[in-house]
Amino acid sequence: MKKFIILLVFPILANAGIDYTSNNLVFLYSDKFTHNTFHDTSDGKKATSTYENYTAFSKLPLNIGGDIFSFFDYVNTTEKELYYFEIQPRLSIAKTFDKTIDFGLVQDITLNYQINKGNDYEAHLYGFGADLKIPFLDFSSIGYYYKTDNYDYTTQLSFAYGRKLSSRFHFLGFVEYTPDSIFTQNQLYYQLFQDIKYINIGLFWNYYNDTKYHQVSSVPELMLKLTF
Repeated sequence: MKKFIILLVFPILANAGIDYTSNNLVFLYSDKFTHNTFHDTSDGKKATSTYENYTAFSKLPLNIGGDIFSFFDYVNTTEKELYYFEIQPRLSIAKTFDKTIDFGLVQDITLNYQINKGNDYEAHLYGFGADLKIPFLDFSSIGYYYKTDNYDYTTQLSFAYGRKLSSRFHFLGFVEYTPDSIFTQNQLYYQLFQDIKYINIGLFWNYYNDTKYHQVSSVPELMLKLTF
């Protein structure tokens, strides 16, 4: 699996066939995390530093096209320091076979893989999805996965979305649904300076409802976001 990830990410890092790439540094803080079992904090305080990358590509070997979203979290609480990362490559049918896909809301079909890994946790997700064209959203995509982790296996439905609300206000987020849980994170942020596009401040909402373990968490966080 490690070799697979290296082979997958290396062409991206080497600038091979890149159509678009963007990077974010995101800093979050809240003292409202009340469920210490899930959030690894007893006093409610939690600070998260995140590096994010999104890269779209079209001309990798074998004419493979698609995209990769990845992020790495460093989490600091009163009790401990934690890490967590996800790598989410998608193979685009439209780009790979140089075909236009446009029927109803569907703009592309994708084959999806995802790895989620933290200190004592690892999950692999295999599935398919679609890029959608939904009114009032600048982008949206949906994915359906078979998910295995340290403890169990399940299915997961994911929906990601975003919209530029004005020249300086932005909104984006995602929802993940499994038979046992609903997890969503949403962010509303503001470009702080008109001529300096990479400095943003805003609010981040973290909601988790686990019906299996009867935990519900709804936490607002302060956010500083640097885009480059």
